[in-house]
Amino acid sequence: MVVDAMPCAVVVLERDGSVGLCNPAASQLLSGTSPDGRTDLLRNDQASRQQLLSRLRNGERISIVVKASDGSGTQLDIQVDAEPVFDPSGDYLGAVCALRDVTAELAAARELHERQRLMERLSHAVRDINADLDLQTVLDRACQQAAELVDAAGAGLMLIEGDEAVCVAEWQIGPAHLGVRWPASEGLIGQARTNGEPAWTGNIHTAPGAASVLFELAGLHTVICMPAVHNGHIVGALYALFRQIDWRLSRNELDVLELLAAHAGAAFANASEHAELLRARARQQAVVDATADGMALVDGAGNIASWNAAAESLTGVPAHEALGAPPPFPAEIGRAAVDHQMVTGRWLEIISSPIEGTGERVLDFRDITQTKRLEEARDLFLATTSHELRTPITVVKGFAGTLLHRWDQLSDAERHSSVGTIAARVESLSALVDQLLLGSSTDAGFNLDTTAFDIGAALRDALTGLEALSEGHTLVLQVPAGLPLAAGDRASLDNIVAQLIENAIKYSPDGGEVRVVASHNGDEIVVRVSDEGIGLDEDDAALVFERFYQAGAGDRRRFGGLGLGLYIVRRLVESQSGSVRAYGTVGIGTTVEFTLPVASAGTRPYVPIASAYGDR
Repeated sequence: MVVDAMPCAVVVLERDGSVGLCNPAASQLLSGTSPDGRTDLLRNDQASRQQLLSRLRNGERISIVVKASDGSGTQLDIQVDAEPVFDPSGDYLGAVCALRDVTAELAAARELHERQRLMERLSHAVRDINADLDLQTVLDRACQQAAELVDAAGAGLMLIEGDEAVCVAEWQIGPAHLGVRWPASEGLIGQARTNGEPAWTGNIHTAPGAASVLFELAGLHTVICMPAVHNGHIVGALYALFRQIDWRLSRNELDVLELLAAHAGAAFANASEHAELLRARARQQAVVDATADGMALVDGAGNIASWNAAAESLTGVPAHEALGAPPPFPAEIGRAAVDHQMVTGRWLEIISSPIEGTGERVLDFRDITQTKRLEEARDLFLATTSHELRTPITVVKGFAGTLLHRWDQLSDAERHSSVGTIAARVESLSALVDQLLLGSSTDAGFNLDTTAFDIGAALRDALTGLEALSEGHTLVLQVPAGLPLAAGDRASLDNIVAQLIENAIKYSPDGGEVRVVASHNGDEIVVRVSDEGIGLDEDDAALVFERFYQAGAGDRRRFGGLGLGLYIVRRLVESQSGSVRAYGTVGIGTTVEFTLPVASAGTRPYVPIASAYGDR
C-alpha cells in the first residue's frame, strides 16, 4: 500500500531480475507493462540485464538509463536507480528501483552537445576564413567550411551587385557556375532577400523556378539558401546543396549556417575593403613612382620613410641609402617653395607639406637647373640687349646732336661722314631688331613653302657673300655628287646657313677653316657646319638651342650677341621635319649638324619665287 501510494514510479525486482511489484506510477510510465507486473525492464538487452543483476547481488547501488516504450510505441529513456535488498543472513532478495522519464533531458543534452560541437567547428571555420585577406581565398574557404559544417555535398556563394546576383565561389559543384549572373530578385536568393530568412527547396529539379537556382546538378536535390548579412544589409547568399530529397537541417545546423553566412559577408566586406585599399595604395604608389618630381616621406624623427625613383635620379642617392637617413638637403622647409643647390651643381625647388597629427612631412622637389640657367640667360640677354642697343643709339644720338647744333661749323665731308655713321648704326639697330622679331615669331610658327630642291645649289647660294664676314676665316663647301633632293623651304636655308656661319666665325676668334659638308643618310640629308674655335662642352651642347642661351659662360661679353641665333635655327629646321644638334671638344672646335628629309616622288619641285628671304 505504501509503494502504491508513492507518486514516483517504483518497481521491485525479484531475485531473478523479474518485476515482482510495479506501482501505478510505474505502470503509467511503462504503459506497455503487462497487467501482472512481471515484464522484465531489460528484456531486450540480456547483456545489460546480467551485468545489472551481478552488480546488485554484489551490493552495488545502480543508476542506469534503459529504453522502454509507452502505450503509443514511442521510445522513452528511463533512468533506473536500483537499491539491492538483503535478508538478515546476507542473502540477496532483490532490489527496489525508482524510475524517472529522462527522455526530454537527454534530448536537450544531446542537442546542447551537438550545438557545442557545431560551434567549435564554426569557430575553427571562422578563424580559417579570416586567416587570409585575399578576397577569392576568403570566398572559397567560406564555401568549403559551409559544406563541411552541415555535411553538404556542395556549396556556393553568391554576391549581390546592383540588381544582379553573381556566383563568386563554389565547393564541389563545378567551376562552370563561377561568374554566372541572374536577377537578384528571383529564385531562392530573391526569396531570402524578401523575407530576410533562409529559403529552401526540397528538389531543385522539380521545383518551380528551379532554373534560377542554377545549381541543377546530377545527384543534388535539396538546396538551402542562407542570406549573408553585413551591417544590416543582405550582401549575398550562402548555398548548401544535399543529395537527399526534402532534406532538413536541425535548428543547430541552421543557426551555424546562418552565423557562417554572416561571417562570410563580413569577411567579404573586409577583404573587399582591404583589396580596395591595396588598389588605392598601388595607384598612389604608381602615381608617385611615375611622377617626374622627387617625392619623399619624412617621419617625425626627420628620417626618410619613402623615396621614389625620381628622388633617386634627382639627388643621386639610391633608395637603400636614403631610407632611414635624413634628406640630402635642408629638411626644415615650409610650405613655400625653396630653391636649393646640391653639391653636384643641380638646383632643386623643394616644397614641404606636413601631415596633420603624425609629425610626418611630404617633400616634393623638382629639377630647376635649366630654369635657373635660363633665368641667368634672360638676365644676361637683358643686359646684353641693353648694351647692344645703347652703343649704336649713343652714337646716333651723338652724331645727330652734332649735326643739329654744329651744322654750320661742319664741312661737307664731316657732315657726310656723320650721316654715314648714323646710317651704319641705324642699319646695325635694324638688324638687331629683325633678329629679335624673328626670335619672337618662331613660337607662332613659320609660313614655309615645302618643295624638292637641290641642297648643294642652295648651300652654294647661301654661302655667297658670307666670305666677307671675316678675313681670317676660310669657308669650305663639300657636296658629294648624286646627292638626292631635299624636302623643305629652300629660302629658309639662307637664314639657317647665315646664322651657323656667323656663329662659327664668332666663336673661332683666331680664324681658321669653317667647313660646310652635306651628306646623305637613309631618308635624311645631313648638313654639318664645323669650326676650329673655342669648342663646346657637354652641358652647353644640350642648351645652346634654347632662347637667350650662349655657350662659353666666361666669354659672353667677349663674343656678344643675344643668344637667339641657334634658337632660330632649331625652330626653322624642326618646322621642316628636320632635327639639329651640336657637339664639339673644348679648345678644338664645334660642329652644328642639321637634317632635312629626302624629297619623295610626290614632292613639288622648287620654282624660284619671291619670299621674305628675297628672290632665289
